[in-house]
Amino acid sequence: MATDRVEIDIHDAGASAAYGCKLLAVTWASGPHLMSTLLLIDWALMSARDPVSAALLRAGVVWRRAESGPEGGVEVVLVHRPRYDDWSLPKGKLAAGEPEVEGAVREVLEETDYHVRVGRPLGETRYDKLIGGVTRPKVVRWWAMEATSGAFTPTSEVDDMRWSPLAEAERLLTRDADRELLRRFAACLGSAEPGAALEG
Repeated sequence: MATDRVEIDIHDAGASAAYGCKLLAVTWASGPHLMSTLLLIDWALMSARDPVSAALLRAGVVWRRAESGPEGGVEVVLVHRPRYDDWSLPKGKLAAGEPEVEGAVREVLEETDYHVRVGRPLGETRYDKLIGGVTRPKVVRWWAMEATSGAFTPTSEVDDMRWSPLAEAERLLTRDADRELLRRFAACLGSAEPGAALEG
């Protein structure tokens, strides 16, 4: 059975800062698969253009009434991840087909061992992360979450957790996007009763 001889030239076309992906130029000398190859490349680039589907995380600002300090004050949870040696707010990726709020609650439970009552949505934050030498955008959607019960147990992913007042938490957080979100959370505390200000 005769087959067409196909010669392929693939070369580096540089990185795309806008799409956060590596670009390859592919040239077919001959052969029947030109269209399918171009469609595959186009699909990969379109996926990279969409940071929501490619790198969407769900997260919570877990809070409780402060045990000491000014009346009506709150403390929030910070987690330390040894892999990155950073202090952050609990967050993680959705599982396939997982509802948004369910995913946020699951990630909080996995990282902190705390059960929560979900409150007000806090919107999105965005940041870039270097993965394999390529900068990829991350989009995080947040909710206020009041801790109802739990006790932290260290794991290989999160080796430390602390309750911090808002001012201390802002100093400790590693990422600017988390600090931005914490300030947004603090702005919701307009009433003397934190629960009333943060209900969904």
